[in-house]
Amino acid sequence: MNALRQMFVRFANLVLRRRNDERLRSEIEEHIFLQTEENIRCGMSRVEARRQALLKFGAVEAITETYRDQQSIAFVESLLQDVRYSFRFLKKNVWFTAAAVVTLALGIGANTAIFSAIYAILLAPLEYPNSDRLVVIFAKDPTNQELPLSLPEVDAIAARSTAMEGIGTFENQVFWLEGSGSVRAGRVSGNFFSILGIKPEAGRWILSTDAQQGRDHVVVLNHQAWEKLFGGDPDIVGKSIVLRNGGDALEYEVIGIMPAKFASSSGYLGPSLYFPMVPTASEKLAFGWRGKFAIARLKPGVTLNETRTELQVIASALSQEYPKTYRNATLYPKLLQDDLVDRGRKPLLVLAGAVTFLLLIACLNVSNLVLYRGWSRRREVALRLALGASRWRVVRQLVVETVLLSLIGGALGVLLARSGVETLRVIAPSGTPRIEQLHFHPIMLWYALGVSLFFGIFFGTVAAWQVSGVNIESGLKQSGTISPSALESRRPHRLRSALIVAEIACAMVLLAGSALLIRSFIKLTNVDIGFHADHLLTINVSTQPGRCGKDRPCLPFFDEVLQRALAVPGVKNAALMPSFPLETGSKMMFWLWAVEGRGKNDGTWKSIQYTEISPGYFDTLEIPVVHGRAFTAADHAGMPAVAIVNKSFARQYFGGAAVGKHLALGADKQSKPEWIEIVGQVGDARDIIPWEAPDAAFYLPLAQTKHSLISTGLFVRTALEPKLVAAAIREQVASVDKTAIVSEPQTLRDQLWRDMAEPRFRTALMSSFGLLGLLLAAVGIYGVIAYAVTQRTHELGVRMALGARASDIALMVLREGLLLALVGVLIGLGAAMVLSRYMQTLLFEIKPLDPLTFGLCTLILIGIALLASFVPARRASRLDPMVVLRYE
Repeated sequence: MNALRQMFVRFANLVLRRRNDERLRSEIEEHIFLQTEENIRCGMSRVEARRQALLKFGAVEAITETYRDQQSIAFVESLLQDVRYSFRFLKKNVWFTAAAVVTLALGIGANTAIFSAIYAILLAPLEYPNSDRLVVIFAKDPTNQELPLSLPEVDAIAARSTAMEGIGTFENQVFWLEGSGSVRAGRVSGNFFSILGIKPEAGRWILSTDAQQGRDHVVVLNHQAWEKLFGGDPDIVGKSIVLRNGGDALEYEVIGIMPAKFASSSGYLGPSLYFPMVPTASEKLAFGWRGKFAIARLKPGVTLNETRTELQVIASALSQEYPKTYRNATLYPKLLQDDLVDRGRKPLLVLAGAVTFLLLIACLNVSNLVLYRGWSRRREVALRLALGASRWRVVRQLVVETVLLSLIGGALGVLLARSGVETLRVIAPSGTPRIEQLHFHPIMLWYALGVSLFFGIFFGTVAAWQVSGVNIESGLKQSGTISPSALESRRPHRLRSALIVAEIACAMVLLAGSALLIRSFIKLTNVDIGFHADHLLTINVSTQPGRCGKDRPCLPFFDEVLQRALAVPGVKNAALMPSFPLETGSKMMFWLWAVEGRGKNDGTWKSIQYTEISPGYFDTLEIPVVHGRAFTAADHAGMPAVAIVNKSFARQYFGGAAVGKHLALGADKQSKPEWIEIVGQVGDARDIIPWEAPDAAFYLPLAQTKHSLISTGLFVRTALEPKLVAAAIREQVASVDKTAIVSEPQTLRDQLWRDMAEPRFRTALMSSFGLLGLLLAAVGIYGVIAYAVTQRTHELGVRMALGARASDIALMVLREGLLLALVGVLIGLGAAMVLSRYMQTLLFEIKPLDPLTFGLCTLILIGIALLASFVPARRASRLDPMVVLRYE
């Protein structure tokens, strides 16, 4: 306690130093005055009396310093002196300070912004209570593909698991909302929201009692849907809304509203509406009817590995109990947070690696600046050492300057990071997981502070230790411009060269990663998607409830809309398709039960995508019919069922020739399969995800559909600019039915561009980091070569005086820059070849070890190095040997 009290008193005295100094001077003057008066009374003159009093009192300054040391902490006081001196030095050297601060700010700012995104998306806990105990349960097929669960699997897990407090289910659906059109909805079990552990903003959640036939006409609104679709009506709870899902229009009572922060935090909380899940009889019995996403909450203390082991036991038991209907499946859990962010994990980690290399380049660049500036102060350092300062004292002073410089750069970097985080949130592609949670978290302040202090202390100490090793005698003999001895000039130059080699190596890694993504994006934009997206307009048309029903099919209405669209001037072709190309999950799935000549598909069912289309669809999208025919008006209800397959389907199931063959389909594994004749074969189309290879698929005539159709897509091929005919088409739809809901027309080219938003986003960021790293590396090379030319001015003058030509001098300087670049590029190539393997999943038709990309990057870096060395080489070749030797 006494030691703490003394420490507090010393800090107080340090803060109140000026007042204490004045009081001490007053006391000393009083002592000297009294002794002087005493000497005068003894017969001395006033001058002699004061002189004797001073001699008797002793050295005033020494006593003052001793008193200060006793009353305060000497180390802290001297450290504050170093800080004040560093401020004056940085203020005096404006250009040096500005260059270093801006370089560090760019590196730290980019790093902090990207790591803010990593923290918000990957690391920050979800908004649910004890979110680390929430897991999603999947099934895995023999190909290791993740599959949703069937209801019997969910029931079996709930009944047999001892590791879970509860398990809830979720299923995506699409409903038609009166006055608004189609909306995404979710069917949830009665315990779904209680498992998540959140509370509604208004009303109540869906309960188990709601998941019963006749009591299930209740709905919970997503917060964003409540604001967008219902204007944020505070009295919406208790009111009814009209919805439809393939049948008659029904009223649903709004019973609750979700909190705003959970509105779109995950795929499971993204739909606009939530309904109770009332399982059908077939769903309760069918193991193969998968489509339920299962979310469970683990009991306290239960680990993920324990849960995984338990699920394996349950899956094995189900396989033994139901050998015919349940097989080839493995149950496994995944943390909910991991499931939500898996899509964005790899791109974020690649960007994090890029900004780390960028920060390292910035630090190495500033280290070279600090080293150069410190070595130019060797006369000052030698003078300090000659006056008695220890080497540690000199190092500390130089380190304080570097730390202060890095803290200023870090502070500016934080400001840039705040703007960068806001920019990232705005420009990030839609669908980026948890992007609404992205903001500048206070923890990033500590991150920026840690990076700044690490750079200032580590790199500052290395540079300061080199500078403080100057020879005192030779250092005092030099002026600020005369070069040191050959031995001393090589030592800092070797360190600076090593730093530049490391900087070029980092720039090579960054440039190679950027180039791989750029080449991948170029290939992606030029990929053959199998149809022509130019001059193609897409519009979604939805009918009002009551217009169509079991006895009043909607197909005649859509046929009328199609004919009206074809009559619009400037329209070349038009067709109908309920789903949209380039829309993930837009295609329906059928169970492929058997194909002609191969039995029951080798004894297994296979879920396969299909699309219902009207005649003229292939002409409208310009998908080539390679064999057989396209659909015609004769392919309507009552006629034999027909289908058209793509090349992948024909190749996979028929060896290439499919026309005239038959296939058997079922809506599910329990339904009776229906044999269909294949009448045509068309080219493959990448109409779901452009960068994924087309899968086996088939097409069915829209006129032979057996389900209710209340919404469809209208595709229009125009001879004019598509948007010029969009208004006319909307008018034609209104002329058929004024109550029909028509979506905002959009071109398929725009949709294709939006689908590429994610690869375009990461390519743009990586390219920016790569260019910035390349610029910093060029500045670093220029600085090293320019410094070397300055250090060797006398040597170059002697060489020229002895007959060396200007071209020889220039080539010698260029050779030095080229040597640094070659060494750095070779090291960087090795690192890039290792690290590029982690980018494989982000590349499209480009190998991570693409020789062309690495060759181009090598040539670019070497060219930049030669260009940066050209100015110092040109200056060296123009030296006047007489002026140099006379000056020396």
